[in-house]
Amino acid sequence: MKLTKPKLKIIDVQILNDTYKVYVYIGDRILANKKISKYLNEPYKEWIQKNNRGKSIYYEKIHPIIWIDGNLDYMTGIGTLSHEAVHAVSSIMDYLAMDCRDLSGNEFLAHSVGAIVRKTLQSFNFNK
Repeated sequence: MKLTKPKLKIIDVQILNDTYKVYVYIGDRILANKKISKYLNEPYKEWIQKNNRGKSIYYEKIHPIIWIDGNLDYMTGIGTLSHEAVHAVSSIMDYLAMDCRDLSGNEFLAHSVGAIVRKTLQSFNFNK
């Protein structure tokens, strides 16, 4: 049996412009934990637990990160990505003091989640 090397794909999705963006990590959980710890300039930590299909990580003064398990089937992968994208974009909206209940905030949320899903699906094929 041939062992495959764990993989992690990182996709940079700009929201509005390069000032606001979301990083989408798809693949191995352990590699993602290492990359996230390095990005946050912190010692290794398990940001993503074993039972997570996806996870959003966002703190003040960093670009939000979405991690998605790269072994998910197509439907579960897209659903999980969309779910986590809402969390990531909501953190940007909080930073910008936007309210998703008004029309401009609602449109910002919808278009931003759409951009994250589109850009990710252009770069990664979930299992069909």
